[in-house]
Parts: sequence; structure tokens; C-alpha cells
Amino acid sequence: MAAPTQHLMNLTRRTLSAAALLTLAPLCHAQDVQLPAQTTTWSSGTNTISATNSITASGPANAPLTINGTAQITFIAGAQINLEPGFTATADPANTGTTFHALITPPVPITFQSNPSGCSIQVDGAAYTTPVTIQFLPGTHIVDASIAQSAPSGTRYNFLSWSDNGTAAHTVIVSTAATLAANFTTQYYLTTAASPPAGGTVVPPSGWYNPGAAVAIGVTPNNGYLFSGFSGSLSGATTPQSLTMTAPASVTAAFLPDFTISTATGMATVPAGSTSPIAVNVTGPAGSPMTVAFDAPGLPAGFTASFSPASLTFTGSGSTTMSVTAPAGSGGYRIVSARGAVVSGPSHSTGINLAVQDFIVTPSPATLPTTRM
Repeated sequence: MAAPTQHLMNLTRRTLSAAALLTLAPLCHAQDVQLPAQTTTWSSGTNTISATNSITASGPANAPLTINGTAQITFIAGAQINLEPGFTATADPANTGTTFHALITPPVPITFQSNPSGCSIQVDGAAYTTPVTIQFLPGTHIVDASIAQSAPSGTRYNFLSWSDNGTAAHTVIVSTAATLAANFTTQYYLTTAASPPAGGTVVPPSGWYNPGAAVAIGVTPNNGYLFSGFSGSLSGATTPQSLTMTAPASVTAAFLPDFTISTATGMATVPAGSTSPIAVNVTGPAGSPMTVAFDAPGLPAGFTASFSPASLTFTGSGSTTMSVTAPAGSGGYRIVSARGAVVSGPSHSTGINLAVQDFIVTPSPATLPTTRM
């Protein structure tokens, strides 16, 4: 019948596989060592005994032995005690001639991997980067993949699962060599922005997306602005556009200040062969300076127009004077246009109904006779 097993430091019972009998000092295979007449102490520090080991008494029954300061009062010959690293075993000097063995079990290698590789895990509170192989004492150990992960800028890794279906932090029982993998999902960050911020909004807002996600990106200009195009991971002025997330991405929507152009009444009168001024007003977004150049495209034959100033820089609103000259004999009605344009930006026109006078009605005689009744 097998001798009972005593445990050191409340350790969980372990099955010692592939065990080999080694003596404590010196550590030689299959040899016994008798205690000398004086007290003898063995420890993992002085005898270089590996992490998992035990000692077995094979001498007289009830041979006293002290393990880490605790006396084993009824330590029976042939009984076994499991020891952790840092143990100290001291024999009672009154029991010389007792023979002891050191029984050492090889540590168990556990390989940790991750998908993607290079993620951080904790094992029994110590940090490691995968892949890594750790030598374990048989028994229970705690693995944890819930810790924050280091990732390239714009990329993050979220814990998904362990290959043993355990939670992010859970206990594993180590008995034989094994491989354990932590799986993470990868996400990429999409940054969206409006330039200038007052120009409009970009949808969707910045956020995290799974690889392969198709994101529809669109814009809404604010009053007084025009959308001019995308830059960054998208280009062109088509909106919305679709962006497939295969890496961190950044999209900026550019907006230009817009303006309106008008006259006070939309009508003007000019004598044939003469010039008349027409006030032309422009209005843009408050707080956004802009410069508008003016011209008058498509004038009727013989008509000319000039602007003063020909180019106007303003914030919010401004005005210029359009001088229209009608040739002699061109009486009647005409429609002319005043156009304003921003360099590399929007242009707008306003139509003016122009009445050209080619005669003047004057009463003749100038003074009518008066007849008394």
C-alpha cells in the first residue's frame, strides 16, 4: 500500500510525470544520501534543485524532518513531500542514518500565441509578449488577455477569445505541454474633418471600423459655403463616396465660402450713346473674407461695361459699381449680366433688365397758351 503524501504550503496535489530519483547533495541519479551526525540543511538555493521537486524519506519510520520551518512529526519512511522553489529541508540530528531522496519532475512548457502576433498577455500576474514559451509547475495558473494592447497608430486590438474557450482572464490547469492562443479582432480608425470647420459637416463622424467595412462618406455644406472636394483617403468632389477600411484612414472635406450677387431692383435705364451706373451687391458668410472679381459676359453688340472696383475683397457683404454704356441708336430693352467669380472657386451672375432710351419727349411749345372761359 502506498505511503501517504504530505504537501508543503497548501499546494494542490500534483501527478509527477516522468519523475527521476535524484539525491539532494550532490544531485546524482538513483543514489541515496545518509544524513550526517550534525543537522543538515538542503535548499533550492544551495543545491540548485529545479522548480518542481520533492524529497522522500526511506529510512526509519517517524524520522523527524523540518520543511520551511514546519516539523513533519510523523514523517513516514517512503512518504513524499512536494516542494516549491526556495524550499529549505532540515533533518533532525538525532536521526542520523536516515536516507533521503530528491525526486525532481521536469517543468511543463506552455507556448502562448496570439492572432495577430505580438500581443500582450499576463500569466500569474507577469507580463509577456506573444509568442512566448513559459516553463510551468504542474497545477493551476491564471492567464489574462484583457490588458491594454499596444498597436500601431490608428489600430486597436480587442480581445475575442482564447483557443480553450476561456474568458479573457481565466484559470488553466497545467499537466502536459500545450499551446494556448489568444485571438483579437483588429479595428482601424477613420478620421473625418471639415476644412474650415465652419464650412459644413462630414458624415459619419470619426470612429473605429472593422477591416473590410465599406463606409459611405458624405458632406453637408453650411449656409454660405460650397463643398469643393475630398482629400486624404478620398479625392474628387463627388459626394457621397464609399471608402473600404483596410488600414487607418483620414478624409478631409474642403469647403469654400460662397456668395450671392444682386442689384437693388434688377432694372436700370441708360440713354443711348451714354453711360449709367448700376450698384451691384455681393453677400458672403460672416467671418470668412473672400475676393470676388467682376465682369459682364454676353453684352449686346456695341454695349460696354466696367466695374469699380473690378475686384472686391470683403467679409460678409460688399458692393461695386457697374458702368454700362449703350451705343447711339440702340433704343429698346436689353438684358445684361453682372458676374462675380472667386479664383478657383464659385461664380455667380445676376441679370439686369436694361431700358435704353434713344429719344427724349419734350413738350412743344414749352408753354401752352392759356384760354380764359
